[in-house]
Amino acid sequence: MMRATIRAILAGMAMLSAVLIVDCPKALAKTAMEQGEEACKKRDYDSAIKFFSEAIRISPKGAEAYHCRGTCYQCKKDSDKALADFNEALRLDSASAKAYSSRAELYHAKREYDKAIADFSEVVRLCPNDAVAFQCRGSDYEQGKGDHNKAIADYTEAIRLAPNNATRYLYLFHLLRAESYVNQGKLDKGIADFSESIRLNPIHVYTYFSRSLAYLRKDDVDKAIADLTEAIRLSPDSAKLHYCRAVAEMKNSAYDKAIADLTAAIGLDPKDGETYFLRGMAYLASRETAKATADLNKALRIDPNNVVFQRQVAELQKPGDSDGKIIAVVNLDEAAQRLASLPEQKKTQAPGFYRMMIGSVEITALCDGIVELDAALLKNVSEVDRDALLKRAMIEDPHKLPTSTNAYLINTGAKLVLVDAGGGTAFPGLGHLLENLKASGYKPEEVDAVLITHLHPDHMAGLIDAKGKPVFPKAVVYVAKAENDYWLSEADPEVPAMYKEHLKKARKQVRDTAKPYIELNQWRTFEDGKLPILGIKAVAIPGHTPGHTAYEIQSGGQTLLIIGDTVHVAAVQFARPDAAVSFDSDPKQAVATREALFRRIADGKTFVADMHVAFPGIGRLRSDGKDTYTWVPIEYSPLPASKRP
Repeated sequence: MMRATIRAILAGMAMLSAVLIVDCPKALAKTAMEQGEEACKKRDYDSAIKFFSEAIRISPKGAEAYHCRGTCYQCKKDSDKALADFNEALRLDSASAKAYSSRAELYHAKREYDKAIADFSEVVRLCPNDAVAFQCRGSDYEQGKGDHNKAIADYTEAIRLAPNNATRYLYLFHLLRAESYVNQGKLDKGIADFSESIRLNPIHVYTYFSRSLAYLRKDDVDKAIADLTEAIRLSPDSAKLHYCRAVAEMKNSAYDKAIADLTAAIGLDPKDGETYFLRGMAYLASRETAKATADLNKALRIDPNNVVFQRQVAELQKPGDSDGKIIAVVNLDEAAQRLASLPEQKKTQAPGFYRMMIGSVEITALCDGIVELDAALLKNVSEVDRDALLKRAMIEDPHKLPTSTNAYLINTGAKLVLVDAGGGTAFPGLGHLLENLKASGYKPEEVDAVLITHLHPDHMAGLIDAKGKPVFPKAVVYVAKAENDYWLSEADPEVPAMYKEHLKKARKQVRDTAKPYIELNQWRTFEDGKLPILGIKAVAIPGHTPGHTAYEIQSGGQTLLIIGDTVHVAAVQFARPDAAVSFDSDPKQAVATREALFRRIADGKTFVADMHVAFPGIGRLRSDGKDTYTWVPIEYSPLPASKRP
């Protein structure tokens, strides 16, 4: 069910007024609100709460600040503080539809449906064209009150209004109204709405599943099977869908097909006693008594207290053939209905880390996020050749290349070392390194050292937080001296005029990021690959920047080389290593370095990690001829039990 908490946050972040602010307190409050908005967009709710609190302190009658702070508390699951802020926002501005909507969402989450309905009623009074508000109120009538008629009325109004402001949710409104009709026993109307929902969104698995149940209730088994077959095509790993199609096939006495589906369901979920029981009954109906007995006993072992299982197993143990021994009559409609509440789609990604071993050294790839690059940044390759290579990689838009930003955590057994720190809050789409590091089982305060491949901000701005404080409080940062001197010296380097302003800003950002570590005496430089960390070797790979550095780990006869920004556009630069990028400080040297490096590592034995190859960015290089290569990404594999975190 759609509950747009993030939408409420973003929608609630508009400023109180577009009027020119002229006095200092208003300007300060405006600044605090803007800082809160930025923190909120990055899901840094703690910082956002502090900024919004500052805005409230400066301007205590600002309803918008209370609403924004309340949405942050809501995201942190602190419902009491969220409710207090929403109440205050409404006390200050009783016509705030956003505050009513947010409070209604909170009441819904607490299952206080009467209050949620009252607040959504205020929203539709204030905003009579808000389709989503009608849908939300309809859901509360349905779930909280069981009032199908009022729910249908609200869903109908949402459908009418959707073309104005909620077209993308129209399929959902039809789906919800369909479920209400089915709950009323109006199966034909429900099926009509399910069909319209499918027309609008033909890849929504749950809608096919729901329509199949309606067809089963009408004894239209063939149409139910057709819907379930389409649902399985879209979601082949769903044990519940296979189970439900087996139910429909048993209603058609197609026991062989039912057994095949139930076998698939067991392969996907081997701990469901109901599935073993139903397959046992299908075997029994097919007069395969031995297989039936095995399945029914398995069901009983999984659920030894199930009386139905007990009775059927006891009956089979009596002497005589199997005829007449089906005493546990399977109510196929009930069997299907028990699946009617399939879980909602989660729409969240797995944590962004991947782990592997290099000998006895543990390597954890960490995703900092995704940025978009423009293929126009590539040099030394014609547009025709470039686009042909992109098309071969199924990249349709050369101006929007999704590009990973990776970092790598090395646990040598003696030291915990991070290679690059990501972009932090400096880039939209980045800043996820810290949450993924924590998800991998480590803490930032455990990091002993941070090795920087080069000082471009997307690789080092994550060293500090939004307040400019070190993220890795005990870590010593190591940078090649040539890189350090280029970025931190007072003298401006020689660059084309068009890049001077950009470089000036970037160097300031680098200095600001390095400053707290320098002040703590936790910033070190090294020369000639002399890195004072046992087991990790620094390798100079200049060109992209003057001190661009790779880091090599060898253990147990295996090698991993972390090559920084050697590759930015994998679809092009592996096949054409002579292709430079516009932000290489020395493009000719960058190309020469890349070509020499590729010749060295294209032995099929060296594992390679690149900061901008698709996450986890680890693989090997295969030579396809003179100066052309193919990237072979690593395959997912579990770690030995003793190596798991």
